[in-house]
Amino acid sequence: MPILTSPRKVPRLPIIAFSFLAFGLLFLTYLYTSHLEDFARKAKETELTTVANLKAVQVSTWRQERLALVKNMAKTPQFATWTKTLIKKPGSAQIEGEIREGLGHIERNFPNEFVRAAIFLPDGKVLFQNPQAASYKPSPETARLVDAVLASRDAEVGYLYRDDASGRIFLPVAFAILDGEADNKPIAAMTLDINPLQTLFPFFEPWPSASPTSEILLIRRAGDQFIFLSNVRGRNNGALSLSLPYNTFRRPEAQASLGWEGISEGEDYRGREVLAYIKVVPDSPWLLMAKTDLAEIYAGWSGWIRLVYFGIVLLIVAAGTILAFFWQKHKAVLDADERRKWEAAVKSQDDFLKVMIDVMPNPAFLKDTQGKFTGCNAAFGKLVGLSKEKILGRVFAELAPKDLAEKDSETDRLLFEKPGVQVYESSLKAYDGADHNLIFIKSTYPLLDGSVGGLIATMIDITQRKRTEEELQQIKKFSDGIVQTMSEGLVMTDSEGRFTFVNPAAAAMLGYTPGEMIEKDSLSFHPKEEHSTVRRADERRAKGLADRYELDFIHKDGSLRTFLVSGGPRFKDVQYEGTMAVLTDITERKKMEEEIRSLSLTDALTNLYNRRGFQHLGEQQLKLASRLKKRVYLLYADVDDLKQINDRFGHKEGDRVLADLAAILKNSFRDSDIIARTGGDEFVVLAMETTKANAEIFIKRLEEKLDIYNARPDVHGRYKLSISTGIATFDPELPSTIDDLVNRADAIMYKNKRNKKTR
Repeated sequence: MPILTSPRKVPRLPIIAFSFLAFGLLFLTYLYTSHLEDFARKAKETELTTVANLKAVQVSTWRQERLALVKNMAKTPQFATWTKTLIKKPGSAQIEGEIREGLGHIERNFPNEFVRAAIFLPDGKVLFQNPQAASYKPSPETARLVDAVLASRDAEVGYLYRDDASGRIFLPVAFAILDGEADNKPIAAMTLDINPLQTLFPFFEPWPSASPTSEILLIRRAGDQFIFLSNVRGRNNGALSLSLPYNTFRRPEAQASLGWEGISEGEDYRGREVLAYIKVVPDSPWLLMAKTDLAEIYAGWSGWIRLVYFGIVLLIVAAGTILAFFWQKHKAVLDADERRKWEAAVKSQDDFLKVMIDVMPNPAFLKDTQGKFTGCNAAFGKLVGLSKEKILGRVFAELAPKDLAEKDSETDRLLFEKPGVQVYESSLKAYDGADHNLIFIKSTYPLLDGSVGGLIATMIDITQRKRTEEELQQIKKFSDGIVQTMSEGLVMTDSEGRFTFVNPAAAAMLGYTPGEMIEKDSLSFHPKEEHSTVRRADERRAKGLADRYELDFIHKDGSLRTFLVSGGPRFKDVQYEGTMAVLTDITERKKMEEEIRSLSLTDALTNLYNRRGFQHLGEQQLKLASRLKKRVYLLYADVDDLKQINDRFGHKEGDRVLADLAAILKNSFRDSDIIARTGGDEFVVLAMETTKANAEIFIKRLEEKLDIYNARPDVHGRYKLSISTGIATFDPELPSTIDDLVNRADAIMYKNKRNKKTR
């Protein structure tokens, strides 16, 4: 099928050139308007800076004048004289009158500014107040200021505060009254409350030029807040009752490290974006904020900017309209040529698809978007029993049963809604009456414009495969039934040693359900000492070898169970996939064998080997010593005076002595040494010589253990446990039997026992 190159739908080069010109005009306009806005902002920043600096100087001067006034009052010795007299004569009308007359001079120089005065003693008691009030409760700020000036012996200006009783705002100033006759010791403090509404707040009302949003505010930083000290526009009693988080104001990065002084931008108490200049009032905790709404700064330029943008946009639209008109005339010519090429391409595509399905060995067909057959191969015609001419133009409902036709129609609908590939299985009764199981593979194909042109489908006959699968399923069900009902355990593991199958019998033997064991590592069901056995068995099976061996498993209750494992490998093709094993529980059998073996080789009283066990193990030990060229010591021991202990304390105590001696022998010799009770009170020990162990060491260790035993409180004073011993040595160069060693050691023991009785 030929690949066509369609003409461009839009004139790219003219549109690109036009877009660049339009963008250039808009960009230049943006630069121009940005310059105007920047100019307006710079002018406003200069104005705000000038106003803030001017007002800061005025406020600082005002503050210094009031501070200088109270400092002069502090230097007047008459206040100290009046105060000491009032302390001696509280409430003296003459002295209080003289103080009020002195304060009258201040009121005449600063009319309506100082509204209240008071003298406080160091203990906080009010000594004098003007004007006289029935009850005067100083504010917390006044009390703090009194403590501060008494401590500094100087004059200070306090913080603005709102009086709770009157609701008025005051600024307290205070000075310490010093006793010049007593080394300037502070005897009291005088406070004067200034009304800021008279002389301070009026500084913030006038603005050099008319501005509807410009405003000057006196503020103070407290923690992370700006507290407004003066009244704000549009709010009554805003002073000291309004605050803002200081992080709502943004500062230039270069300014942030220098403190708050400078230009800032952010939301004010009204929630509007403002441009502000913050200035520190010298020698005070106050800040001045001169601010203006950002909207007001740019308001004068907005009309002109809109007019410029409108003209540019109008010019761009007019140029675009002219370009579109000329392109439409050219496009009409191109469309006619495109239509002819399109029809030829579609026909070529249809021919290619029909040739493609003709060569397919499986039934195949083509459909349009309406579900009608537009092509099919001979295999499809043979399946439905019709010729190609009778199939084309018809729908599936005319060729197949209703249920299959409905399913085919639904799958076609879903495929057209979401184009792609679709695979499903269905059955079809062919023209010969036989039922066929078919896999339908459908896919949409696109036209050259990207739209869906129809679908192409092929069918794979899986009838024979389905029959084979059903037969295999029956065989699997039969074999699964046998496995599930087996009385013996059956397990399978993968190549990593994880259980992939466990039948109920195997799980029950270990106290689990099959689900609790599947996917678990088989090593987790064995004690650690058995892990090497399991790994060696897996290595043999990976080589294709089967084997049979005994193996310990851990039961769910923690006990050990012994199983006879008969296992072999599992392969798929030549790839090793794991193992399969049959488990037979032989735990009880092993216990019985162990009990039988124990009864025949051990002594019931001492749990040591008996004569038979010693004879059997001793011969093996001598063979090992001969092979290793090692010397072996045989110790023969007999309990002294056991008959007297039995006669005096009873046979039960005698049995206890024998059991205790067995324990002493175990503690005196090594685990590898063979210890046995060969008669009533006769014991033998067979020990192989090492570089660190010989006969003298064994005898010394045994005597130390006997001394410790005889020193016990339950034995001391009743009897003394004593033994007579004889030692015979096995030399690998001069072989001898166990009986020879026992006879030699017995003879030496009896000789030692007679010598002991003689002494």
